Amino acid sequence: MIEYHLAEASTSEVLFTITDAGGEIIQQFSSGSNERGSPSTSAGMNRFFWGMRYPGTQMPPSPGALDAGAVLRVREVRAQVDGHRAELPEDARVEADGIMEQLREIEGILTIWMGSQAHPMMWSPPGLTEKLSSLSRAVGAADAKPTESMYAVFEDLSERFEVQPNRLNQVIEQEIGPLLSR
Repeated sequence: MIEYHLAEASTSEVLFTITDAGGEIIQQFSSGSNERGSPSTSAGMNRFFWGMRYPGTQMPPSPGALDAGAVLRVREVRAQVDGHRAELPEDARVEADGIMEQLREIEGILTIWMGSQAHPMMWSPPGLTEKLSSLSRAVGAADAKPTESMYAVFEDLSERFEVQPNRLNQVIEQEIGPLLSR
């Protein structure tokens, strides 16, 4: 809790800058932000509450690799291939089965594979999505700056994420397109 006194109502911005022992800025709060809990510009005694936490993790903008659209796209493409499978000649069905296996593998890398209607309780190890979510919770729950190892894990997961949408696009363009155009 930060208590402060203003002799008269402020006509300009009230700004709190929270820094660490080395002077590095952790977070800033402005009365001009109009967010709940922002500093008051009222005359008299005021209180400002800071949760004593670093701001939450900020995900970098992504061309689609880190968003849920990647998993949903795999599922849509799988449904499309599965829907056309019955119409294909026998040799193309074998090829479609191979493509479906690749799509299941991509989905299994991105998220927990939940099995099928025949085996609904079959689970796989956590995928990249769950690992990133766990890392985000660990960073958000800490009262300190993320550790070097947390940054390293984030970099590793991000790099591994980038591979899968590229792999999916390759399967769609080089294998599914020619298969469905037969």
